[in-house]
Amino acid sequence: MRDATIIGDTVNTAFRLEGVMKELNQNLVLSQDYVTVLPVGYDFVHFGEFQLKGKSQVVRVYGLRDLGAVSPSK
Repeated sequence: MRDATIIGDTVNTAFRLEGVMKELNQNLVLSQDYVTVLPVGYDFVHFGEFQLKGKSQVVRVYGLRDLGAVSPSK
């Protein structure tokens, strides 16, 4: 019997973003894909574009400017 795990692109990207988070010394980073689905009202800081292992295109990485005041506008 074989053990199998399913690790898709989303899980791989999250794992690679964890490395970027540590490199940037941040508590949280978000990809462009995630930022585009959040409600309006968050204040993001753009950290740049990163070439993540296993990705053919660069990934735009963001953080929240003020993690203590996370409450989107309605």
